[in-house]
Amino acid sequence: MAIQWMLRLIYLSIPIFIWSCGAGNNDKSISIAHTAPLLKDTLSYSYVDLKEVSPYFALHNDSIDTAFYAIRYPQFDVQKYNVMLKPYILIEGENTAQEAAENFIIAYNEFVEDEATRQLQFAWHRDIECTIAINTPLFFSLKNTLSEYTGGAHGNSYVFWTNFDVLKAEKIELPDILAENKHDELTQIAEKYFRKSESLLDTASLDSLYFFKEGKFQLNDNFGFTANHFILYYNEYEIKPYSEGTTEIRIPYEQIKDLLTIRGKQYLESINKN
Repeated sequence: MAIQWMLRLIYLSIPIFIWSCGAGNNDKSISIAHTAPLLKDTLSYSYVDLKEVSPYFALHNDSIDTAFYAIRYPQFDVQKYNVMLKPYILIEGENTAQEAAENFIIAYNEFVEDEATRQLQFAWHRDIECTIAINTPLFFSLKNTLSEYTGGAHGNSYVFWTNFDVLKAEKIELPDILAENKHDELTQIAEKYFRKSESLLDTASLDSLYFFKEGKFQLNDNFGFTANHFILYYNEYEIKPYSEGTTEIRIPYEQIKDLLTIRGKQYLESINKN
């Protein structure tokens, strides 16, 4: 081994699993009940938790670390919803969480074993937490929070919101809930809350600090629902430099209810009734 500062331990042939649940999955996990939903659930699901680590331990100063892949995701009792959610949980196209974990650890191990690798200060990691933010008889929202480090000056983190119609078993797009000719009005409302969250005056220019085209605030398609707010989320680099972080805009439903389609209003009513 060319890397003298790396400790090779006995390979952990059995992946480490934590808080595992959900019968019938391929992740060899243990079942526990999901007992703390944000709202009263209508679709029955449980959470599956999986963690796998590399056998290589990196030494950095006085600390020892190793690469890991960890994921938490919901598994529904009705299989069609699991099929529908999979590409929004395993965003790199893997077939199973186990496959995703193994691919990540194998890539790290091969990087360590490569003769060209002479220095590795920090171990890699990928940590994915997918949770059901809201669940009503008509729709539910999935929040996928991902943080990772695979080398370089810093890691990255992302939040992806996706919403699904329960009866149609399909993804909800913004035009599904926003009434025709209401896009500009929603943009104006969202900009007001954006400026509030960024501590900007109403007259402050967006040209120099943000990446909006022509300095004009724009909606994106990364949106979700909570018990009380419509969420718009902008990830790192999307509208401002990495050093400035992410942006979450929280708009009270009262502010947008008149802009919605019949379908959108039904979704809000299902939140209130739930």
